[in-house]
Formats: sequence, structure tokens, C-alpha cells
Amino acid sequence: MAGDRHYCREAADARAREETARAQAEYQAKVQCAAQEQAAKQAAEREARRPVCPGCGMKFTDERWEAAQG
Repeated sequence: MAGDRHYCREAADARAREETARAQAEYQAKVQCAAQEQAAKQAAEREARRPVCPGCGMKFTDERWEAAQG
């Protein structure tokens, strides 16, 4: 009977470790998704601020934009 309790304890510990690992993986996935969403939002905001050439209406390249700012 003591062996049964030991086995049950090991099984419970294994389930707890699996649940912890699952929760950590789920959390990491949410963090990664949030980071990707934030990066996409920042890229969209940057593109919205990108100036255009008054003559032809084309958006500035990164190099031209940096030169115009500096």
C-alpha cells in the first residue's frame, strides 16, 4: 500500500510538471504574439509618417527619409 501511495505521488508530480510546462508554453506563445502585434503596429505607424515627394507623390526611401531628417 505504501508503494501505491508512492506511485500516486509520482503520477501527481508528473501531471503537475506537465501542467506547468503547458502553462509556460502558452504564456510564451502569448508574449511572442503580443510582440509581433506590437512590431506590426509600430511598422504601420512608421509607414503612416513616411513623407512623400511633393513633385511625384512617391514615398521616400529609408535613405532619403534619413537624409531629409538629418
